[in-house]
Amino acid sequence: MIISFEINKNNLDKKEPENPVFYLSKLVKKLDVKNRNGLVALVIVNLLVVLLFKFFLKGTGLLS
Repeated sequence: MIISFEINKNNLDKKEPENPVFYLSKLVKKLDVKNRNGLVALVIVNLLVVLLFKFFLKGTGLLS
C-alpha cells in the first residue's frame, strides 16, 4: 500500500511534456527582434535550398 502511494505521488509531481511547437514558439518569442529576424531568414533560406535541390534532383532524374 505504501509503495503504490509513493508511485502515485511521483506521478502527480511530473507534468505532462509540453508540445514541441509551443515550446519552440515560446523560445523564439523570448529572443530579441534582431535574433528572431535572423532565425526567420535562416529558415527561409534553408527551405529555398531544399526546394531548389529537390527540383534539381528531379530534373536530372536522380530523385524518382
